Amino acid sequence: PRQTSLPRRTHARLFAVSRRMGETPVLKAETGDQVYYTGHSHNPEGGGRDRLVHGTVGKVTGRASGAHAVAVHFEGNHESIDCALDDLSKEPPPALPGGYKLDDELYFLGASQALETGDRLVHGAVGRV
Repeated sequence: PRQTSLPRRTHARLFAVSRRMGETPVLKAETGDQVYYTGHSHNPEGGGRDRLVHGTVGKVTGRASGAHAVAVHFEGNHESIDCALDDLSKEPPPALPGGYKLDDELYFLGASQALETGDRLVHGAVGRV
């Protein structure tokens, strides 16, 4: 079969990609669709103060610079961020075990211990989900 690629600035409205020909797309999203970030929270490279936070809602703003990705603007960020389709969903991510929520403050109640990495978990230490 003949393969073609769209130029980077194509104004195609529908984004539906697959890792293999004939496979069901990972995510179908149009510019303006609401999506949720389901990947690990982090600051993307070159993102300045912008942050990708698990469970954050955003809007698809267009094509991304990489394959299998779209540009998404998330609430609280200044710029759109290229996101892998595997890290996006049209449904909110499931609740965390134990009813915890993102950014909840937690205390480590186990016995203090040394980890293989050289880090230590100390009884009573404060952490965040």
